[in-house]
Amino acid sequence: MNMNIQVINKSKHPLPAYATELSAGMDIRANLSASVTLKHLKDVLFQRVYI
Repeated sequence: MNMNIQVINKSKHPLPAYATELSAGMDIRANLSASVTLKHLKDVLFQRVYI
């Protein structure tokens, strides 16, 4: 079964993407109204995620 899915990006930021052909993972971004500092080995929970 094939399914077509349309992704709508309403933010000013690009969608997650591989930086190079040999990248093991994607860089992700968040469209936040305030800055967040990520601390080493600590978790941060974001309530809503919109692309």
